[in-house]
Amino acid sequence: MGFVGQLLAFVSSIYGIVFISLLLWLVAKVNKDIRYLWLLLAFLMYFSSLAKFFDQWTDEPPALIPFLQTIRDNGRPLSILTLIGIVISIHKNKYKLFNGLYVNNESSIQFLVVVQVIIFLKILLVGNMLFAIMAFATFLGVIYIVRNGLSPLIQNQASIEYGVYAILIANIIFLTTNFYQAYIDMYPITFLHGRFLGTTGNPQHAAVLLASSIPAYMYMISRYKISLRMAFICVFLGLNIYALILTGSRTGLLMAFITVSLFIYKGSPLLTTLTAFCAIIILVFYDEINLYIALNDETSTAFGRLSSLEDTRSAAWKGMWETFTYHPIFGKPVIGDRIGFGENSWLATASSLGLIGFIPLFLFGTRLIKLSIIALKQSFSKSINNSDEYKVVATGIISLIAGSFFEAFLLGNLSFSLIILLLYITMLEYLIGRSVTN
Repeated sequence: MGFVGQLLAFVSSIYGIVFISLLLWLVAKVNKDIRYLWLLLAFLMYFSSLAKFFDQWTDEPPALIPFLQTIRDNGRPLSILTLIGIVISIHKNKYKLFNGLYVNNESSIQFLVVVQVIIFLKILLVGNMLFAIMAFATFLGVIYIVRNGLSPLIQNQASIEYGVYAILIANIIFLTTNFYQAYIDMYPITFLHGRFLGTTGNPQHAAVLLASSIPAYMYMISRYKISLRMAFICVFLGLNIYALILTGSRTGLLMAFITVSLFIYKGSPLLTTLTAFCAIIILVFYDEINLYIALNDETSTAFGRLSSLEDTRSAAWKGMWETFTYHPIFGKPVIGDRIGFGENSWLATASSLGLIGFIPLFLFGTRLIKLSIIALKQSFSKSINNSDEYKVVATGIISLIAGSFFEAFLLGNLSFSLIILLLYITMLEYLIGRSVTN
């Protein structure tokens, strides 16, 4: 069944009718309290993470519990409908949102839009026209949300915290549903060589989701004193890290390491103490952990992959580089209905789109790194109040940029990694603009 058929089938089902009713109720709530827009964004982030794993050996992944199976099967329709709901909410409240507030018209995101336009035109001309139109339309919907929703919403410290809350809600929903599935039957979410993929399309996608959410947890821990709220956050951070380890993703571990290292540098004493305590616990129980790994077949592959020095990417990178040298201007010809991207956002762009796609992506990346370095410097400055605001966005972006050298998630049109990156960018550009103004 094609995507349009899947969407129509879901909308006409009892599940679709119930979901649309709840969505309309939330859209109506936004009219009374604009903060509900953040809740809708959290749901969009979660729904956009849902996918099934397929390869030449797997025609259909193992079934989840019925409720989760229905949600995963309809991840794309749920994402599209939520996206439409947010667009409607923003359009109905545009006067309340803008109301004289400054919106950045020179965002880094414009370079990413250029890349997506090139992808759209290339598929439109020689690939599946309907797929090209649908993919680009969803991407434009995401950009509309950022430009007309997030940018005018993020105007003070409270809005930064709401953005962090949205990330945490999406992450906590993901963890809660997947650990409940693990409680019932762990195999359907770890069937791929014992590696945790949860309700995402593969372990790498799960790892990016988990690792890119860690800055939000670190921000909350550094902001609040010891309390029940702090305990709640620490429990889910622990579950998040455990799930990240189970993915067996070295990319995810690298992203997490970057985040934690930058956050504890000149960070709050409590955050540094908690990090040191966790590190000591791991060292003390290192032998017991190794014994558990040896006895537990379900997780041995995941842990073994983390400690492995096996090179699993250089062959693919070499192939993409050689393709780029053969097709340096416009990239390789489209084969089939769409463009497939390999395990590196930058080389994948160069090989598939050539220089016309790589140059805007390069400008996008360099501008983000420059702004993130400025934000880190601000966060280390003693004269800056609320330095954690700068850290959460800078560490989020830097870790995602680092991860993009091992995964092609910068080229998605409606995915968790794209939405969280755009959210971090919007918060970063607001903070940099505020510091320049002051």
